[in-house]
Amino acid sequence: MDKIPLKRHELILNARLIDSASRDADLPKPYWRKPTPVAGRDALTHAQHIWSMASIVSDKDTADGSICVKWKGQTEEERKESLYATASCPPGSVDDSIRPVHVDVRDHGAVSGTDATNANAASRGYSYTPPRNANPRPRRTPTPRPQAATPTAQPTAPAAWSPRQISGVALQGSGATFPNPLYQAWISVYKNVVPGVTISYQAVGSGQGQRDFIRYLTDFGGTDSALPADRIAAEAPDTLHVPMVIGAVVPTYNLPGLPAGTVLRFSPETLSGIYLGEITRWNDPKIVADNPGVPLPDLAITPVYRSDSSGTTAIWTDYLAKVSETWRTRVGAGTTVRWPTGIGAPGNAGVAGTVVRTEGAIGYVEQAFAIGNRLPVPAVKNAAGNYVLPTPETVSAAAAGVTIPEDLRFSITNPQGANSYPIAGLTWILIRSQTYTDVPKAQALTDFLYWCLTEGQGAAVRLGYVQLPTEVRLKAMAQLNKVRVRGEQVFTTPPR
Repeated sequence: MDKIPLKRHELILNARLIDSASRDADLPKPYWRKPTPVAGRDALTHAQHIWSMASIVSDKDTADGSICVKWKGQTEEERKESLYATASCPPGSVDDSIRPVHVDVRDHGAVSGTDATNANAASRGYSYTPPRNANPRPRRTPTPRPQAATPTAQPTAPAAWSPRQISGVALQGSGATFPNPLYQAWISVYKNVVPGVTISYQAVGSGQGQRDFIRYLTDFGGTDSALPADRIAAEAPDTLHVPMVIGAVVPTYNLPGLPAGTVLRFSPETLSGIYLGEITRWNDPKIVADNPGVPLPDLAITPVYRSDSSGTTAIWTDYLAKVSETWRTRVGAGTTVRWPTGIGAPGNAGVAGTVVRTEGAIGYVEQAFAIGNRLPVPAVKNAAGNYVLPTPETVSAAAAGVTIPEDLRFSITNPQGANSYPIAGLTWILIRSQTYTDVPKAQALTDFLYWCLTEGQGAAVRLGYVQLPTEVRLKAMAQLNKVRVRGEQVFTTPPR
């Protein structure tokens, strides 16, 4: 494999990229960073774009857990940005639960061990925070890498299938903020696959995305909460739900003075009690019982909630309604509810920011927003009685064994299973089965979604999302077969 020099762009980043609109290369530890704008983009947006073009080449050529990565540039600019790198996830890392991936991008050569990486980075003005317990490896001469093999890490569409080269089509979507980094990466890469199709997605929240879709202001909607059956029947009877990925919603807090490395634990009774206004101080006996031996301060609790119509709120309140009868009868579940206590903030970023600024605050956000703001991610007690952290394995386990309805509208909060994280949810794309009037546009949309569910899944994993179980993903693809324009089927799922 050729080592292609990287002339202009030097980025070292964590694969869990977050909120490109509000952050500038301010990544969770352990991380490399050089917070400067790159090629007309802010550093994080550019990093997402470049990282989404990476493909796994081999994970069998080193003994230290490294993997070989080859970057796929397609435009002239991207070819100039092509590079050769290694990425590693050290066993025992403090962040091993979220499987951080470190990528070293430099002008010449590949990573040659932690010591060499530190020295090289220091000479270039980067800063590096290594993961705890990661054993430094001695400097070594880079060894030749094997030739690229066919990637096997992610399922892909059959070689015979490729999107139709449609031209002059513009697709518009809006909705959930949670999947926005992934959707923007998909859109950016797909532009190189089908140059004639332009796609835009505005992250305005699930509730607004649903309203835009129902009013025919957009071609597709993004939502973290399924449309209720009665609303579908009354306002959008030909709506199809297409699941894309899974994500975790986490409680997160600002509690100064805790011993370094402390990870709090919350039971369902504690979380519901806090948001019902029944638990008002951090040293409440119920929180103490969840966290034996932790010196909790006598500090007032400030609950923070989403002030906008939100799929994240739908997941959070759906969970609380399942674990607390009082919550179910007094408050209920939905994209908006009448909160018994607390203060509101718009968007995942708004809630995270309010928690950061407020001592004693607790909020709920999609996991990446907690990590991006360097807020703690606690363990939550699941239905089996185990305190579980949100990891790809525990979030994926939440969807395992769930009965999947034909319309693919289902909840995975508070699932059974010893290793299931209890506050997780799907995110869907909303499309229409009968009321599109433009054949090329409907073809372009279904091709794009099929590409996302197949070729695009590698980017989903690298950006920190959890893939759908195979059964759900195949049923999501089958939804695309139902799209028709004036009775004409516009997409047929290729044989797999």
